[in-house]
Amino acid sequence: MDTSSTLATSATPTIPAEQLAALTSLLSGLTAAASGTTAPATTSGSNRNAFPKHARLDGPKTFANWTRQLRLCLADDIRSYVLDGITPDDWTPSQRSARDVVAREILANSIDSAEVSAVLDKIPTADLTAPKIYSTLKSRYAPDDATRTLELFSRLWGFRPMPGTVGEFDSWIMDFKSVAQEIIDTKTTINDVLATLLLAIAHPSLESFKATFTDEQRTQRTLPDIDSVADRMRVQLRSTNLSNDQSALLASSSPRSTRTKCLACRSPSHRVAQCPTRAQHPPPGPCRSCKKKDHWSFDCKKALEDGKTPDTSDAQHHVGCLATGLLAHRRQLRNNSFVVDSGATSYSINSTTSAM
Repeated sequence: MDTSSTLATSATPTIPAEQLAALTSLLSGLTAAASGTTAPATTSGSNRNAFPKHARLDGPKTFANWTRQLRLCLADDIRSYVLDGITPDDWTPSQRSARDVVAREILANSIDSAEVSAVLDKIPTADLTAPKIYSTLKSRYAPDDATRTLELFSRLWGFRPMPGTVGEFDSWIMDFKSVAQEIIDTKTTINDVLATLLLAIAHPSLESFKATFTDEQRTQRTLPDIDSVADRMRVQLRSTNLSNDQSALLASSSPRSTRTKCLACRSPSHRVAQCPTRAQHPPPGPCRSCKKKDHWSFDCKKALEDGKTPDTSDAQHHVGCLATGLLAHRRQLRNNSFVVDSGATSYSINSTTSAM
């Protein structure tokens, strides 16, 4: 259909030349759209074909960031086509072909590794469509263990606060929706939501537990149920909430190779009783003498005023002696056997018994 000649040869043209040119251009665009030959730049957002270099795919470690950026680069009308393989019913074969060309160009610009390109070389030419390219890269580089779920939800629970201006909000909500869409695509469960939230709001004393828990998920396909996570947290809290005298006793009666770190500064070179910076770190529980929480029992003024000796590991040596004697008495030892007390150098016993 030659719209320009039709309009130009009208017997009584009443439309100004500028409006006539604009109308001609509009009709040409509508005609092209109807035939399915619309330029990709018009409907598929080819102006977004440029892919940031820092987000390009070069291996498994960059897959998550690459996927986020890919969502931003793909126009609304082809995003679900590429990522989910869903072709809208109203697309003609020509429209699908045009949009697939745009998507493949974006995908090609998003790869920054010869290794990744080699993966795509294995796809038969007849099957080299944008959805096939994405699904191939996803199956090759997307994490398939439970750490992927942890990573997604950690970004959600730690998402930056909403800004107070419209301009900043538009960028903020786009990033937020990108994270949300990734979570939706992974088909997470309610247990995933609750378990990851429990980890996100865990007490700071459980940081080492969280790191260990995350490493364990590398061999799992799904996260454990929330009851299991809570039980493990309870056990960990129980071990970190020992009273000061219990901790000192454990430290003094354990071999040096298995002693825990200082409860205050976490240094492995000394115990809390000898910690020079103990006052700078809050204790895990209240003082045993005055029940206050702002100081360690070692530094309790009330205990000093009452003439008591502050709790120290040195004050517990007699416990080690008693424990050694009890062990020797309860166990059926063979003749000429000895029980060696690792803390024997800290006290002396005027005895010729087998406890040393």
